[in-house]
Amino acid sequence: MEQLKADVVVVGGGPSGFGAAISAAREGARVILVEEDAMLGGSAVDYGVQAFSPGIVCGVNQEIRDILAQKDYTFKHTKSAFNSHWYAYACNLLASRESNLTVLTHTTGIGVLMEGDRVTGVVVQTRGGGDKGFIQRKIQAHVVIDCSGDGDVAVAAGAEFRYGREAKSEFNEPHAPDVADRRVQQCTWMYKSRRIDPNSTYVPDFDYNRDIGFGEYLHWGCQVECEDTTDAEALREAEKKAWEAMLPNFETLERNGFAVVGIAPKLGVRESRRIVGEVIVTENDCNEGRRFPDAITSSSRGLDSWEPDRKKIFYARSAMYDIPYRALVPKRIDGLLVAGRCLSATHIAKSGFRVMVTVSSIGQAAGIAAAQAAATGRMPREIDVARLQARLESPPHNVIWSKHREE
Repeated sequence: MEQLKADVVVVGGGPSGFGAAISAAREGARVILVEEDAMLGGSAVDYGVQAFSPGIVCGVNQEIRDILAQKDYTFKHTKSAFNSHWYAYACNLLASRESNLTVLTHTTGIGVLMEGDRVTGVVVQTRGGGDKGFIQRKIQAHVVIDCSGDGDVAVAAGAEFRYGREAKSEFNEPHAPDVADRRVQQCTWMYKSRRIDPNSTYVPDFDYNRDIGFGEYLHWGCQVECEDTTDAEALREAEKKAWEAMLPNFETLERNGFAVVGIAPKLGVRESRRIVGEVIVTENDCNEGRRFPDAITSSSRGLDSWEPDRKKIFYARSAMYDIPYRALVPKRIDGLLVAGRCLSATHIAKSGFRVMVTVSSIGQAAGIAAAQAAATGRMPREIDVARLQARLESPPHNVIWSKHREE
């Protein structure tokens, strides 16, 4: 089996994974970014989430927006909505500028390398040309960053995780159910529609949609529950339910002078496993504006939980709250950081900061921390957090975590 070596391996090329890979490379680390799809971009590409939510705009997220402002007519018009292909283009362009970064697309993580409780690398698989069939590689690294969304690497390494809703009694969260269960936020399937009848004055009024100009609408196309968003068969069943929910709306659009012009490649998953870190961020931390000494970014975005019982919890804003570095560090597992959807938080809290703008900054923090750990021979939990915070705010990273400017 072929063996590769790096200082840092990032699994998952979505907003958090891309931010992690770019930042680690800019800190001088040799980085390999592993992405299962053909293009980088994660939820912005494969889930079709083609609109930014409010948040602190900075760092790599700002760099991507600057490229969109040059290339994407939709983004120029809205300053928020964009087209997936231009987002992927921006990621590829920024990645190509980093000589320390190797990107492996069409590549899936299938295992972890361990020494005791320390992760020392990952095993990946890709397709070979000609008569090679599947090719497996071992990638050894000082630090692995799990940005897979589902926490696949962390779980394979034996990390503790949560799935579903905590009971109200555990953290005294106002919006938690009385009894814990294994239900997570509903899934949606994004699509776009376009007005093709110039005489039509119809405005779509089903589900949640956004007018993005040029006669186009971006639709959060359905609300369906998935029994287990980490299970392929359960996802297939949810996809069937999603099609059943969307088809009547497609027909309504067509009757009113619209056409469906693009459906996301995958059903959008909002919530999956949450890896238990040294700190678990809670609803009260967010709503009360909790300040952490090891803050690596901040947000005032309120709760946005598409609850499985359809009692949607939404608050546009809350007090400014911090995301602590310790939420990126899995309990009892060394050589590993997590970022993105699988961060350490409760079901309710995660709904507030799961958006691209915030997880991009969280990913950057993970990348810088991993590079610092590799450079000093330390484990991620042992790094100098004050130094991490200083580097986050400094060029070329430019992540705002203490100034709390928000757009």
